[in-house]
Amino acid sequence: MRNKLILCLILLTVLIGSGCTIGNDPVPTGHIGRVYTPSGFNDEIHRPGRVSCWGRDVLYLMETTDEDFVISGSVLTKDRLNFAFTLTILTTVNTAKDDVVKAVFEDLKPAAPGGEHGQCHEGTFTVQQLFDTYVKNPATEAVKEVFSQYRSEGVIDNREEVAEKLVAAVKLASEDVGILTIKRVTLSNIDYPSVIINAQNMRKQREVEIETAKAEAEKRRQQANADLHLAKVRAQRKLIEAQSLADQNRLIADSITPEFLAFEQIRAMKDAARNPSTLLLMPYNDSGSPSSGDTVAGTAKKSALTAELIQRLNDAKASQATPPPAPEPVNSETAEPTSETSQQETRPLLIVQ
Repeated sequence: MRNKLILCLILLTVLIGSGCTIGNDPVPTGHIGRVYTPSGFNDEIHRPGRVSCWGRDVLYLMETTDEDFVISGSVLTKDRLNFAFTLTILTTVNTAKDDVVKAVFEDLKPAAPGGEHGQCHEGTFTVQQLFDTYVKNPATEAVKEVFSQYRSEGVIDNREEVAEKLVAAVKLASEDVGILTIKRVTLSNIDYPSVIINAQNMRKQREVEIETAKAEAEKRRQQANADLHLAKVRAQRKLIEAQSLADQNRLIADSITPEFLAFEQIRAMKDAARNPSTLLLMPYNDSGSPSSGDTVAGTAKKSALTAELIQRLNDAKASQATPPPAPEPVNSETAEPTSETSQQETRPLLIVQ
């Protein structure tokens, strides 16, 4: 018994002297781990919990959490135009396949340093490292392949179709990897080339100009229709006014009969006769033809009277044109009034047809 105790002390001293340690380090939640010995990795994959390390054994961890990753870049379409794109990819680590997990531990070097999770912790394989190694490049190539099938107009007109093909292509490209499973792919953005943007802006501007021109034309058409309607209304009003005036004139004309005219003539003659200074000239028919309603005897009488009146007027005009000779002086005392010097009574001249 004493010999065994001495042997154990000697072995412990040798181990301490050679730098070997004994540990019981944790495998945190969201990780898996493998122990690496001087002869290589142990076959066991450790789930979250405690792991014992002996001597020169070290512990490597691998993250297993779900994470989103963004891929940005530019791709060429079939007509050689550059489109910028942004993809968001949600991934999860596939821990169900032990052979795939073991291959990752053996093929890669951990991206994160050790010491964070215990004395034996040597390093950690991060999900970012797994994505960059196994998914990023295949996904980018898949995006380029999809865009190369379309012309720039096709990308614009078939955005949803392009997005569906991108999702399918990225998932297919990651299937060969195995360690990461693609849970969701989102086409976050497509930036069109400046030439496309300028062309779209110009097209929109032309569309606005066309719509503006249509609106102006419609406005002018409506204004023309309004003006035409107003002109029709005015013309209709003038026609109505003219018709009304014509109706009035026709009524007046129909109401003027020879009897009415004779009545008005007699009334005017009566009004004129009441004024002693009135000189009344009545129209006459110089042809001597009888007026409507006149008798032959009455017409002859009126013609003779008319001739006499014309002679008087002509004599009066002649006497006014040639002044009479100056009268001889007469003795006022001895002179007797004669019929020629007597004051004549002034009477109105009445000419009657």
